[in-house]
Amino acid sequence: GNVSFNGTPQRYHLNINTRTTTAKTPEGLWQIQGQGQKQQFNFANLDYQGIAGHLQADGQLSWPQGLAWQANVKLDDFKTASWLAKWPAQLTGKTQSSGVWRSNQHQLNFTHTALQGELKSLPLQLSGDLSLDLTNVGQLPYFQAHQLVMDWDKNHLAVEGGFNNKWDVTIDSQLDDLSAIDERLKGQLSGVVVVQGDKKTPALTLNLAGEALQFQQMAVSSLSVSGTLPE
Repeated sequence: GNVSFNGTPQRYHLNINTRTTTAKTPEGLWQIQGQGQKQQFNFANLDYQGIAGHLQADGQLSWPQGLAWQANVKLDDFKTASWLAKWPAQLTGKTQSSGVWRSNQHQLNFTHTALQGELKSLPLQLSGDLSLDLTNVGQLPYFQAHQLVMDWDKNHLAVEGGFNNKWDVTIDSQLDDLSAIDERLKGQLSGVVVVQGDKKTPALTLNLAGEALQFQQMAVSSLSVSGTLPE
């Protein structure tokens, strides 16, 4: 491969064109063009094409304390099995990603997402915005969704709102094949769930209907739940 570095660590231009493979990255051709400073790199083009498909991105990466980034990402039949073996996907589309990853802050943001392809060999479409704060390990992560919609085979899920010390989220679902989500589950479940209020004692407004529900040895032929808890 070819690596071209011009300048000094304080101000430089970098061009990489190389074929490589690592334990976590399938074989492919990497092309990277950009310019940087001591603790920041702006990439005008990051391109991978290989066994895992095709990825293109432009954006910025900095590392004064941990990592921070923002990038426009395009995927073409990009396969995630090397990183998510239990949830393999093959994706085409785009997203804008940003985040911060350091010892005291773990945040991920995905906006203007429009992806389609397959997840676990079942057809998938995903769109909308999602922000995650994973800083508090072992606790429910903070999240915020805007027009987040997922259609996965026979299952439809739409999420608006989120959780950040207080709940304010609406989940609209039509899950016609629960076994796709968890093989221990069977049946159909659809309806709306609204969660609002205090972190530990939120109010739940439910309007759900289920058919042929089963979880391991427990089964219900039909289910209808409507109301607010607590009343």
